Amino acid sequence: MIKVLARGALLSVLMASAAGCAFAQVAATTPAAVRAALDTQPTARGEAGKGVVVLTAQGPRIVATAGLGGIEVYDAAGRRLSSTPAGEAGSLDVRYDVAGQTGPVIVASDTTTNSLRFFALDDAALTEIGQPVPLGFAIEGVCLLRNTSDAGLYVIAVGDGGEVDQSLVYADASGKLTARQSRRIGLPSPAEHCVADDASGHIYVSEQAVGLWRFDGDPEADATPTLIDAPR
Repeated sequence: MIKVLARGALLSVLMASAAGCAFAQVAATTPAAVRAALDTQPTARGEAGKGVVVLTAQGPRIVATAGLGGIEVYDAAGRRLSSTPAGEAGSLDVRYDVAGQTGPVIVASDTTTNSLRFFALDDAALTEIGQPVPLGFAIEGVCLLRNTSDAGLYVIAVGDGGEVDQSLVYADASGKLTARQSRRIGLPSPAEHCVADDASGHIYVSEQAVGLWRFDGDPEADATPTLIDAPR
């Protein structure tokens, strides 16, 4: 079951929204109470995991991983509209205007093969639009970044060996989406989540035992990260 939070329609499984990734130093305050506005229907199979809110011509959709149940699509009222096999779906993200696709494109990690998989969303239905891209490490999280310097779309995958893998997304000669590695950045211990902010060009990665790192998302930039938050 996915919980949709009030005041902003954020999923509780999201680390941060794509528009809310500019972190700032602020004085400590009393934590705000956050309540769920609604729950989705339980997953048909597998455990609910990561999710994103996707804008479509038919209205907002909630697209969420369901482990061995693949990827599920819900409407804004939490009703399940479809369930699509995707191996063991672990994490996902969404972008628009991708390589000639007319609708939203979802990238998801398949943890059975440790690969990336690409899907197009048409109202309630997901269609796979590429071959799986193996990465060679245990994927913990994925996110997408539109790089302003070259207009390229990049998928970032983080792994339990501290890998931060950045790959360019493109359409091959047959029109299928795929990705090729641009750079790999290493962290000393497992990385679990990532989120990217297109406006600032920053990538945020949580290193499980250390804290939250910020990277410059330009693959030609210095890969030295900045620690912006740590457990207290």
